[in-house]
Amino acid sequence: MYLTIRDAAKQAGIAPGTLRMYERLGLIRPERDSAGRRVFTPVDVAQARRVAAERGRRCGFKPIEATV
Repeated sequence: MYLTIRDAAKQAGIAPGTLRMYERLGLIRPERDSAGRRVFTPVDVAQARRVAAERGRRCGFKPIEATV
């Protein structure tokens, strides 16, 4: 099952722009469809939730990057 960035962000409880930032930082790696749009799997959403939770604990991105 693939999700659009809007649906994935909604399920993860974060903004679509935050998902884009996580991708730029290499914290998540969504696939792309034939048109080049990001498509997210449930695994991607779970990873985004985990990153958001770590950020909520005021953990910087460097420790999170080490676990990805």
